[in-house]
Amino acid sequence: MMRIVFLGSAAALALVACTGSVDQTELPDEPAAFTGTEWDLLSLYGTQTIPGTSITLEFMEDRLVGFAGCNNYGAPYTATTLGTFEAMEVERTEMGCLEPEGVLVQEGVFEQALLSAIRYEQTPATLTFFDESGNSVLQFVTQLLADPTDVPDPVASEFWVEAADVRTGLRFAVPCYWEVDIPFGEQDPSGLRAVTLRNYDMAFVQAHPRGAIGEDEGAIKVDVSYIPPSDLGISAGVSLTDFAQTLTGESGIETTEPATVNGHEALIVTQQGAYGIGYFALIALQEDLYLLVGSGDFHSEDVQGILNSIAYTPDASVVIPSFDPADPPLGVDAQCMGKPSGAGAQDLSGLLACEGVAQGSPESLACELQTALLARDMQNLPSFMADPFTIGYWGSEGGWASPEDMVQELDNARMPQDTSGLTFTTDRALFPQLAGAPPEQMFGPELNPSLLVYSEGWGPDGLGAAILYLVEDDSGAYHWSNLAYSHEHFDR
Repeated sequence: MMRIVFLGSAAALALVACTGSVDQTELPDEPAAFTGTEWDLLSLYGTQTIPGTSITLEFMEDRLVGFAGCNNYGAPYTATTLGTFEAMEVERTEMGCLEPEGVLVQEGVFEQALLSAIRYEQTPATLTFFDESGNSVLQFVTQLLADPTDVPDPVASEFWVEAADVRTGLRFAVPCYWEVDIPFGEQDPSGLRAVTLRNYDMAFVQAHPRGAIGEDEGAIKVDVSYIPPSDLGISAGVSLTDFAQTLTGESGIETTEPATVNGHEALIVTQQGAYGIGYFALIALQEDLYLLVGSGDFHSEDVQGILNSIAYTPDASVVIPSFDPADPPLGVDAQCMGKPSGAGAQDLSGLLACEGVAQGSPESLACELQTALLARDMQNLPSFMADPFTIGYWGSEGGWASPEDMVQELDNARMPQDTSGLTFTTDRALFPQLAGAPPEQMFGPELNPSLLVYSEGWGPDGLGAAILYLVEDDSGAYHWSNLAYSHEHFDR
């Protein structure tokens, strides 16, 4: 059994065998361009480090070293000129620094970020590392700059706005089209009610009978709850770990990770719940009031942007994210971003123009595929397909099998019953961005497609999309060899 693994959120697909070796193109083994340069940390998970602390990084031939704010550290690493990166086990000294407050917690978060990095991007002034979800976890600036002020501060995105809970003075940033529900009035008998943030409106909810919003529709909800320790029968000032353990009770905690959120000590909790794994951040606002921020999409960039923006005291500033918010769910207006009704890109409509297309060309095959898919002609579809035929799933895995087996997969799970909503285009301006990766490289360097067709209207609900890969074989004939599939419209 073989499978396809997407690298990160979108960069490429690589074929991996569960047993045996895999024929792969070797990555260049030249040392990465940052080797031998000294760097200063500019941001950690998109936020500035604790004032008065400094974190440095320097690369040797096969080892990285630096200062983490209190302790010196080092680790073996690998990096290539293709942008791949991996740091192995981190070793550090065992100094215990009390000042500045939170420096040791920050060290732990820095180590976690370093170990989570799988990719880097470099400019003449900066070096940025990304995790497997494509999130920026570390950004450094080179020490070779004559004047550190030459490095521009991150520019705040214009599509975020500041919101405030006047009951507690808590302030935070939210995407401009999100709805913010802050209860009014004084505390009720159960304490301060939760603040609810969501990227959809009531019309979106009412369009889904019984609230059956699919996980892949892009709907995000964040709950910000205030919890006094007295509600849990524990004393004020208890540690975040003890508070979390009391709060979760019998359901228990899977893991806890210390973190800093806009300079404030926090605890990221992973919990096994009735509906699977859940995550929340826990912060002590005061000795007698704790803040819990939870979401089913906790690790999404928008939720992390909200979390890291929070200003906990009147003299603190809300940190407006430098990245633009994600597009809204389909059907939700985001007029403030110039995207009405969830249009993340130019609307795709229409079909391929097939009149006058030369027979035996890849364009001719694309037109025949369009006709078969619109007619849901599962009987003849295998005749257009390569053997084996490969399906890759956006952000997940996939596999290959015979055309007949893969047609069953398409019939049962990947195509709508009503195909009248299918659209097809070869116009690259209408293709998804794929996080900047050329679609030709999605399945690795060995695949050399002659033509790509982007199609929307896929999936049982018609809200998905696909990219069709047409290749030429050794005899000069064209076949449909690969399909990249997304429950949504990839990252459009």
